[in-house]
Amino acid sequence: QLTECDNYLLVRHVPFRLNDYNLLEYFSQFGYVLNCFRHGQTDAYRIQYRDRVDLEGILQTNRIHVIK
Repeated sequence: QLTECDNYLLVRHVPFRLNDYNLLEYFSQFGYVLNCFRHGQTDAYRIQYRDRVDLEGILQTNRIHVIK
């Protein structure tokens, strides 16, 4: 599930087998990612895009992504 949180994309329900690199690689196809990190000890990640238009584009394209 994707939601916008300030300048970040908040990705929830991320399996613990996935890491920062997996998510960075996946979300980079939608634009230039500045950083990607687990949000505390939760199953959520925060993805920050360099350009706001990339963030808005991914939210408009699809709000649900399946990452394998």
